[in-house]
Amino acid sequence: MILFCGAGGGADLLHWAVTSSRVTAFSKESHLRISSSLVAALGASTLAISVLAAPAPAPTTKPAVPAPKPAAAAASTPAATSAQEEAARGAVRNFFHAMFAGDQTAAFALLTYSDVDAKQQPMAKDKAQTMFGEILAEQRLRQAVTAAFGDKAKTFDVGMSDSDVADFEKEMQTATVKMNGTSANVAMGPGPTYVVVQKDGKWLVDFDKTQANMGPLPEGADLEMLTKKTAGYEQLAKDVAAKKFGSLEEVGKEVDKVDAAAAGKGAETAPASGPATGAGTKP
Repeated sequence: MILFCGAGGGADLLHWAVTSSRVTAFSKESHLRISSSLVAALGASTLAISVLAAPAPAPTTKPAVPAPKPAAAAASTPAATSAQEEAARGAVRNFFHAMFAGDQTAAFALLTYSDVDAKQQPMAKDKAQTMFGEILAEQRLRQAVTAAFGDKAKTFDVGMSDSDVADFEKEMQTATVKMNGTSANVAMGPGPTYVVVQKDGKWLVDFDKTQANMGPLPEGADLEMLTKKTAGYEQLAKDVAAKKFGSLEEVGKEVDKVDAAAAGKGAETAPASGPATGAGTKP
C-alpha cells in the first residue's frame, strides 16, 4: 500500500494494495490505539461510579422478583452476512488488481469520495488521480519491461510484482471485515484499514475515509513531482516497447534519470543503476 510519498513494497499499495515500489498511496504512519487494559480500566471505573451514584433501593418485605430475561436478539442470516463481507473484501481486491493491471479506467471507477463536499470533490479527485496515476505509470512500465526482457524483469524494482500479488492475496484471506450497514472496514492485519461503501448496489473503496486512516494527501511540490514521474515513466514504457534499450540495466539508468529530474536534481546527480545497485533493478 498510499500512502503518498513514502517508499514501500507493492503489497503496501494498495496495501492502499495498492501501492507501488516507489510511491505509496497511503502513508505507513502508526496509529495510536487505546489498549484493551485501558478500556477495561475505564469500564471498571465507570461501573464503580455508577454504583456509588445510584440511590439505595427502597426497603421491601416482598421477595425480589427476578428481572425478565431480555428477548433474544434476532439472529442475522449467516449466509447474508458472509455475502456482504465477501462483497466488501471484493471492493478492495478489485481495486488492487485493477492497479496491478495498470487499468486506470477500472481503478478509478472503483473509488468514491463520500466525505468531500461538492466544491472540494474535484480537487480530491485530482489529487487521487495524480497519486494513483504515478503508480499506474510504474505498473505499465513494468509490464513493458517484462514483455521486452522476460524473466530478467523479475529483478526490475519498479511497480508491483507477481510476488506482491501473492502477498496481497495472502493478507486478504485473513483480513477482518467489520460491517456497518452499507459501509464496512476491511482491516489488512498490521497493514491499512480500507473503508468501503455500497452505492447503487456496488461496493466501492471510500478514498476520503481510507486516506484519513493513513495520512494527508500530497500537496504542492509532491503533486508536481508525481506528475513529472508519471510523464517520465509513460515515455520510458513507450521507449522500452519500441526496443530502444538493449539491457535491463540501461532501463534502470533511465529510471534513475526520471526520478532525479522529478525531484529537481540534475541528471548528472542520478545514481547509476546496475544489476546490483540502482533504483531500477533489484540486487
